Amino acid sequence: MTTSFDQAVAVILRLEGGPSNDPDDAGKRTKFGISERAHPDVDIDALTRERAIEIYRSHYWSPVRGDQLPLPLAFVLFDAAVNQGPDIAARLLQQVLRVEVDGVIGAETVAAARRAGAETVIAFLERRLARYEEIVVRRPVQLKYLKGWRQRVLRIHREAVKLEPAAESKHENGGSQ
Repeated sequence: MTTSFDQAVAVILRLEGGPSNDPDDAGKRTKFGISERAHPDVDIDALTRERAIEIYRSHYWSPVRGDQLPLPLAFVLFDAAVNQGPDIAARLLQQVLRVEVDGVIGAETVAAARRAGAETVIAFLERRLARYEEIVVRRPVQLKYLKGWRQRVLRIHREAVKLEPAAESKHENGGSQ
């Protein structure tokens, strides 16, 4: 059976692609989207797809409590965690949900996310785009990434929309999300 995490990580792996070593990228060298900066203990050159998936689950999906959130929202939050860090992703979501902003997805944030409507995905993605623009204002060298960041958010939105019918069908059939 395919889990929410399986669906989400398959999309992320497709988006992240292969190895990269852009000297202007704060993440330094990356492979499968796993960065040397965020994971200095990982041998990026020897990183396998299977190990990358393990890292995604333990360092990104679990901290944002993806298994406890509605799938479309869990997916966009997971992608933000991968791209901007779990604490930033949590803060952005908490701002949108208007709950205490502490950078940790806890019971209050999960409950608010479950009560929130589908428009929360759009509000979250809008807040994420605004943060990218704030980054460019603070660090103009990052301007070269802005177009790609915007395109990524649009792709993530398209993928989230595809997940919505699956999430609704699971919910209607009494399955967990």
